[in-house]
Amino acid sequence: MTNILVSFPKSGRTWVRHACQLAGLAVKFTHAGHGGSKKEIGRRFTEIPENLKDLPLAFLYRNPLDTSVSFFFHLQYNLDQDLGHLPKIRWARRLKIAERRLRLHFQNRMPPKTLEEFVLDDRFGVDAVSAFNRGWLDYLSERDDCLVISYEELKADQVAGFSRLFTFFGKPDVDVEHIVEQSSFENMRKKELKGADPASRLRREKPDNPESGKVRRGKVKGYVDYLDEATIQQARQIAARHGFEI
Repeated sequence: MTNILVSFPKSGRTWVRHACQLAGLAVKFTHAGHGGSKKEIGRRFTEIPENLKDLPLAFLYRNPLDTSVSFFFHLQYNLDQDLGHLPKIRWARRLKIAERRLRLHFQNRMPPKTLEEFVLDDRFGVDAVSAFNRGWLDYLSERDDCLVISYEELKADQVAGFSRLFTFFGKPDVDVEHIVEQSSFENMRKKELKGADPASRLRREKPDNPESGKVRRGKVKGYVDYLDEATIQQARQIAARHGFEI
């Protein structure tokens, strides 16, 4: 049976993926049609995909505003909104990036350029994250063959949280404490900067800018360092409509 973990982008799956690799676990990680690919950007959640219905799986979710802030930086550097800052990339990639941006522009799916606009945009921000998480949480609420775990829960007690996850995936007999130590953000940042292990998917688009990395900060409620109080209050009202507190 295939191990599956579903999450909205930037809900902590890079961290979880790294820990699962250290545990020797093969896991299929999916955003269930709402990732950062050109076909998925800006899609609103409507229903659980047919190919995932009735499958035992783990669902990982995170504070919607923290998720949205992290997703903004992910898309900003993934879409390379200013190609002039990338003089060393090949022309083939430049053309591919330009084509992708042009397609998104004409389909009205290009992400807002400012963080404040992004987190309040119903296609990308808190509303989109909350709708996705609420849809999955409601769907899984009556399932006893699935695991629901939050990023905040993992951060609060990493040994207990990863023990639950590894046990659910059928591998309870691993040295969880060692894996937690090796999966610390400090160790993951070191690996990201070295770029020595492509299988880990740890990379930094711009080596001199930590916001462009897969491993950014991992801070709970780190949004307070980026947003003013007025934006936070608006985001709080949006999340509350879906039953979430930020």
